[in-house]
Amino acid sequence: MNARNILLAAAAAMPILSAEAGAQSAPARDHYVGVSLGALLVQPEGVGGTDATREASARGSLGLFAGTRLGSLPVGAGWPVFAELGFQDFARHTVPFRTGSGTSDLTASGQSVHGAVKVDFWTPGNFALYGKLGVAHTSIKASTRPGQPAIQAGGEAVGAIWALGVQYDFAGGIGLRVEWIGLEDASPRSTARGLSAGLAY
Repeated sequence: MNARNILLAAAAAMPILSAEAGAQSAPARDHYVGVSLGALLVQPEGVGGTDATREASARGSLGLFAGTRLGSLPVGAGWPVFAELGFQDFARHTVPFRTGSGTSDLTASGQSVHGAVKVDFWTPGNFALYGKLGVAHTSIKASTRPGQPAIQAGGEAVGAIWALGVQYDFAGGIGLRVEWIGLEDASPRSTARGLSAGLAY
């Protein structure tokens, strides 16, 4: 995919600053690159919830990200602010949804490329609680099984992306992050939600 190649090239070209961690304070980090693994599910608009009697088949989805520090917000001791680029894969997954005429198994997959602002708004010790808000271009392929009511969820869209996460920075510039992600317009007819864990350097 062209978008994936562009992001990988940008991440490889970005300078990396290795940081030292103190016992009581998080390491200073000006640039970072990373990889994540999680599960993201497509939620079609105007369709009922998932069928609780059946299981969804979420699959591991690869993500890539790279960021650079822009400065700090003048709040408290200063909230670090970063610009971040990212790529997220939606692995092929099937989720059963209740429709007006029964249940349909929606199978979806896709990719998303985003740019966002990340703000570390609470940094106790080596931990950082952060939020992200930005814009994403997402492409979703979706289909239902033959004989089931159709669910329109595929297509391409540009919309908001947000995330809430926590990161722990180890000595040597390695950080472990976990975040909850939302794409408000995964396609013209769907949103997406997911949880991922990743490593940043």
